[in-house]
Amino acid sequence: MHRLNIKNSFLVLTFIGLGLINFSSVIYAGEDVSMFDKMISITFKSLAKSYIATSDIDNLKKKNIDKLIKMDEKKFRKQYLKTYPDLQKLPQPIRTKYGITEKLTKKQAIKIFAKFDKKALYEIIDSVPHYLIAEKFKESIGMQQKGDKKTNIMESIKSKWDQIIAKIK
Repeated sequence: MHRLNIKNSFLVLTFIGLGLINFSSVIYAGEDVSMFDKMISITFKSLAKSYIATSDIDNLKKKNIDKLIKMDEKKFRKQYLKTYPDLQKLPQPIRTKYGITEKLTKKQAIKIFAKFDKKALYEIIDSVPHYLIAEKFKESIGMQQKGDKKTNIMESIKSKWDQIIAKIK
């Protein structure tokens, strides 16, 4: 049990450190976002980058491509169109570079996934607007307003991250 606490403490410190390293770029990002929302976003971006840094990207790509291959076109379209409004919020150069359009087909998505490497994934993570990550996080935990004292943010972040990792694997 003691080992688990040390591990969790190390992870928290690592993610805070990564967040602070990325903090200077956040200040100049030009987004009109509260510090609270930036910290939520920085935390999730740091978690995502750490996950990618320590993952077997080829295996991860294969698993996700296999899921797409098994999915019928109708289900793909339904899921993609549900996600597309958020994808539209990525910067235009990223959407263009990775072929993100409203009419993206399953076949095109598979080709895009196949080309991903760690560098591309880091670029995409960095391009996601802070407000979007914070908004989705708050929606997922049912938070009505920023600074809601009834919500333990660190526990909520850990819980949400665990859910994300479970979906990825």
